[in-house]
Order: sequence, then C-alpha cells, then structure tokens
Amino acid sequence: MPGVVIVVNGIEGVKSLTRREKQVLSLIGRGHAVPEIAAKLNRSIRTIQAHRYSLGRKLGVRTSVALVRIAMESGLAPLEENEDNYHADLRQAIAERKRARSALLTIESGISSVVGEDFFRFLAQYLASALHLKCAFIGSLIKGEDLILRSIGCWIEGRGEEQIDCPARFCPCYVQNTDTPQYIQTGAQQMYPDCTFLRQWNMDSYMGLPLLGADGTKIGTLAVMNDSPIDESLYPELILRVFAARASAELQRLRAERALRASEEKHRMIVEELQSGGAIIDCQGRIVHASPQFAECYGKRPKDIIGVNFLKLKGRMNN
Repeated sequence: MPGVVIVVNGIEGVKSLTRREKQVLSLIGRGHAVPEIAAKLNRSIRTIQAHRYSLGRKLGVRTSVALVRIAMESGLAPLEENEDNYHADLRQAIAERKRARSALLTIESGISSVVGEDFFRFLAQYLASALHLKCAFIGSLIKGEDLILRSIGCWIEGRGEEQIDCPARFCPCYVQNTDTPQYIQTGAQQMYPDCTFLRQWNMDSYMGLPLLGADGTKIGTLAVMNDSPIDESLYPELILRVFAARASAELQRLRAERALRASEEKHRMIVEELQSGGAIIDCQGRIVHASPQFAECYGKRPKDIIGVNFLKLKGRMNN
C-alpha cells in the first residue's frame, strides 16, 4: 500500500524532495519534456512520470506551470534561463484545459439521452474513448455472504465486456476506508493481486472512486484503467467526479425500480393464490392487478377492470 505523503505547498516543499526529485524538478523548470528528462537521467519514461507525479503530490500542485514556478523560485532553474519556457508551459496548460473540456463535452453528448442499464455501457465507452484509456468500468455492490462488486458497464480495448464479479475487499476503492478517489499511477496489479478486473484485463494504472447512495453509503464504483500511466493532462479525476454523481443517481433509480417490480410481483403471486380471488388497489382506489376469480365475480376479465375504480364496479357481486 502507498505510504503517507506529507504535502508542503510551494517552495518550502522543495526541502522534502529527494535528490532525484530535485533533478527532475530542475529539468522541468528548464523546459524539458518527460522523454528528454528520461534520456538525460538515463531512466525510463515511466520512472520520470512517477517522479513528476510524486513532485505534484509533495508540493501540492497539479500543473506544469506551477512546477516551473517552484523550480525558478527555489533556484533549481534560474529565472533568466526560463522566461520563454515559462510562457511555453503556460500555453501548454491552456491547451490541456481545452482538451479536458473537449473530453468532458464528448462524454456528456454521448450519454445525455441514455437512461437505464444502457446508460452505464455508454458511460464506460465514452469515458475510455475521451480519456484515451484502455478501460472504463462501472460496478454495482451486491450484498450477500461476501460483498461483491459486479460490472454493470465496462468498455475494454474498444469493445463491451460481459458481466464480471469480484469480491469488493480485493478492489482498490474498497480496500481503503475512504470516499476519496484512489489513484495508482503504476503497479496496480502488484498492489492488488486478487482484483479480478486488474488481473483479467492486465491493467497497470487505476483511478476510481466509490458511488454513494443518498445516505452516504457505498453502492458501486466508477473507475478507469490503463496498461500504462493515465494521462493527467485531461484532468481524469475531475471528469470522474462530474459523472460519478450522475452514475450514482441512475444506479439508485434502477435499484428502486427493481425493488418496486419485485414487490409488485410478490403481491401478484399472493393475489393469484387466493382461492376466492383478490385484487391490488392503489391509493386512489384504482385496480392495478386482479386475479381471474376476482374479475369473474363481476362478470369481467382481469384486463377489463385494470384502472377502474373499485367502488364503481358493478356486476354479480352487487346482486
């Protein structure tokens, strides 16, 4: 499990950085991109991406512009060398925000008119496509002897995936007792070796957050995964938060509909088994279900009296 990271905002946080992190911050401040830094330090791109993510967490910043500013103010990247780089990174940050907004609008347009079970499939598809990731996943918690996380919408490498179950205790969002997003930049399978989703789909990075019910309890999860580090320039955490609220509402609505149908079916069975016949009547006195025996008492068929006010029925029962 990842250790605790103490965040010290701004230039004061530079003191807590490792020697390698200071080297990476210095090169970022001088305007070098991740591949260039990897080549200069003779390290893999994935390793440099991990250092960059660590810098953001320790310094309490999210953008390249903020990292450049801290590098300049701390003296790791002299100001006179970096004026052009600073403006270049500012332009890059603006471009990243535009891309993130475009991704958000793409997802919203794809799911705006979809409801029910199809909603989750479309949400997974558009999340994966807009964020350029291998997999997007929506799961519902199923209570039983063992709490199960069941996929209700999954898009993996350009196709929909069939329903898959995994014990919730093995999944990243439920191992930690927190309602905040869980982000694993690399090594997700090693951290959660028993997670069916990570193992079966061979995913290396993970970002997800729980879906919460009206009472604040966890009812599911919304997550994205990839076989390489997730591109943070598209603000995936923000996008997940936006659509988690919609996914939670839709999941609660579906559960309420299923519970209502189950209750109605139970009462129908009771009515059908009554030898003398019976009917289900709503609060306005209208018949919503009637057994054949009950309808026969009025010389009718069941379908003929559905929606009729019970007090207005006339037939053999009045004789």
